[in-house]
Amino acid sequence: MGILVNPHRCTNRYPPPPSCLKLNTDVVRIGSNLIGVGVAIRDASGRVLADVSVPMVGVFSVELGEMLALKERLLLAKRYNLRTLVAEVDATNVVYAINSID
Repeated sequence: MGILVNPHRCTNRYPPPPSCLKLNTDVVRIGSNLIGVGVAIRDASGRVLADVSVPMVGVFSVELGEMLALKERLLLAKRYNLRTLVAEVDATNVVYAINSID
């Protein structure tokens, strides 16, 4: 499975290439020690093929929240045996960390 990451904040959501699926996530702080992670997998027409939301208890940095969101979207893709994916990530530090993995 390949992942393309975009280090720029995605204010305009673009569809993936016709042969790919797109993984979108959002992380929201619900309280001082609770975040919510939402994940959606969309096709090139923007149709949601699968989605999930996960509450997570703990104190998280923005970067860690984004990494947990990435983990949840990859687990969702694995559950449905999806292979060709584009993932939007809007936390630059997370993008650099992913790109530095050998």
